[in-house]
Amino acid sequence: MKNKLVFILLILFGLFLIGCENNPGGNEGGNGDGNEDKPSSELDIQFSEISSYIKDNIPFFVTEDIELTTEYLKYGAYVEWSSSNEEVLDFAGNVSINRQKAIEVQLTYTVFIGENEKQENISVVVTPATPEQVSDRFSKQFSNLITRDYEVVDQYYELFSIEWISTNANVFTNEGVYVKPLEDTEFEIKYVVKCKDYTSQEFSRKLTAAGVSDAEKLAEVENWLKNEILLDLYLTEEVTLPNVYEKYNIPITWESTNPDVVSNDGKIKHYVFERYVTLICTYELDNGSKGTLKAECIVSPLDTSKMSEQEILESFLSAIALNTYSKVKFGYSECPQLSTTYGSLYFYTNTESEVVEMLIPIGTSNRSQKAMDPQLVVIHDTANYNASALANAKYVQSGYSNSTTGWHYTTGNDGIYQTLPENECGAHANGSQSTKFELVDTGIKAVAKKPQVTIGDDKYIYISGQKTNFMLPNTAKKFADDGLMCEIGSNGNYWISKIWYCESHGYNANLGGNGSGVGIESAVKKGDDYMMTVRKTAKLTAEILLRHDLGVNRVVQHNTTSGKNCPQAIREANYWYTFKDFVAMEKWAKENLSQYQFTWTSTCPIMNNEGYISLDLKGLTSVSYSVLVTKNSSKVLEKSFSTKLV
Repeated sequence: MKNKLVFILLILFGLFLIGCENNPGGNEGGNGDGNEDKPSSELDIQFSEISSYIKDNIPFFVTEDIELTTEYLKYGAYVEWSSSNEEVLDFAGNVSINRQKAIEVQLTYTVFIGENEKQENISVVVTPATPEQVSDRFSKQFSNLITRDYEVVDQYYELFSIEWISTNANVFTNEGVYVKPLEDTEFEIKYVVKCKDYTSQEFSRKLTAAGVSDAEKLAEVENWLKNEILLDLYLTEEVTLPNVYEKYNIPITWESTNPDVVSNDGKIKHYVFERYVTLICTYELDNGSKGTLKAECIVSPLDTSKMSEQEILESFLSAIALNTYSKVKFGYSECPQLSTTYGSLYFYTNTESEVVEMLIPIGTSNRSQKAMDPQLVVIHDTANYNASALANAKYVQSGYSNSTTGWHYTTGNDGIYQTLPENECGAHANGSQSTKFELVDTGIKAVAKKPQVTIGDDKYIYISGQKTNFMLPNTAKKFADDGLMCEIGSNGNYWISKIWYCESHGYNANLGGNGSGVGIESAVKKGDDYMMTVRKTAKLTAEILLRHDLGVNRVVQHNTTSGKNCPQAIREANYWYTFKDFVAMEKWAKENLSQYQFTWTSTCPIMNNEGYISLDLKGLTSVSYSVLVTKNSSKVLEKSFSTKLV
């Protein structure tokens, strides 16, 4: 009973206190502003209105000085301010921005209405950038055309973070990895800029992932052909020549400089000597962009140890008696008149070159008298289309204008003239006479007899796709387009030529053209038949190789040792490997058929007995001829042939 009474008394005391709170101060006194008589609900409305006004006028992201409300005249109110970090944002709204990071600051304001007051806090971020500006900064790290991987920056000013995704991870992943598509591909980056837990805004950016360019497609086809299709250019069996690069559906066409040896579809015929053939591969995009690859191939010879005398002779003769023959046109813009015949079949005769000796006098500026062990035969053309071989020989023999330039032989329609001994250095192929041709061991075991030797984007030498330790001496310049010489050493490794940079022509090239090379200049005189000059040069070259026990692989262009476009007439006719084929035939025949004599007879009016075909075909579409092979004046073989003119 006693406990119940105490409980009732406590309830009555509580009701009394509530009544006192509802009427604080009663109706007596007052300060004359009219607020002391207002009910609390009306004050709450006023405070709420003022707070809303204050908050509406303070940005959440503060990037410059702000104006802080200090009075609200409607209700006779005034406002006082304080800051949690006066060094960053003070009570007067003055800002000192840290350009490296965003900083949270709490502003506290107190609103006074009469004797009544109310205090509240506002959180702001003092920042060097707004979310829109952060978005712009994030976006600007991407190029409109994406061509590489990105290390995506997604944190800014410590308080801002960005969450993003790619709408096409197949071309640009969510880790910033660029995956090159076949064609240009549009996609979006969608992202949210967040400032801790306070706020977030969504943005997006349209981008394009760059597809494979025309140049890249063509380069890819070339690399594929070199490293997968034509990995070894020493052909021992039929080679599959593709007619399309399926990845981009790029058509590929092939043309052989000698279809009797290597057909346009890769079929091979072997002969008694190594055959030199260039396969010209062309691949073209739909828009007309085109790439060309010249694959200079050697076809392995037959095993003559298993052949009869007649089989050997017939194979040799069939290398000369082509099934079809196409017109050969020599010449270039400065010297267009070099093809005075349709061309010629190379009727081999077992004779020696007739050489006229016109040695440069000792003591003349271009007679070095420096001893040389010939390792190369360097082929040039004179580029002097007004001078015969004799005129060029006289010119160099005279030591013109105290020049040091001198070469060993000049060939032309009018003959062959020797101006330097073969064992003496000349100055014809750029570079010092004291630097010799030399092969160095790559340490890579040979897997191909005639490998593809290429220069990588890193400027290192690659052989059959394997990287060597050798780099170009001048990485800013290209290698001479005739390529780096490569042979297989006695240890079974690839050995490559030492390389130098030829400043005169701006190419990296094989070293030793002057110090180790016998120089032959072929005269390109207007009105001459350059085919005749080519044949004279081939015979002479084979004889030099035999004298110095060198292989046909040691016959090089001036381009090989310097990068110069020389011999220009042969190069621009795509005739270099045909020329080397002539050299190979001459050399093999002199080594193996010296006991035989060959007598050729033309049986048609448009071709003479040396195989030269008239430009005027007189309506004929083929030539006919025969050959008599004798040994010690006795007939061994006689055959007749016909060659179709294309």
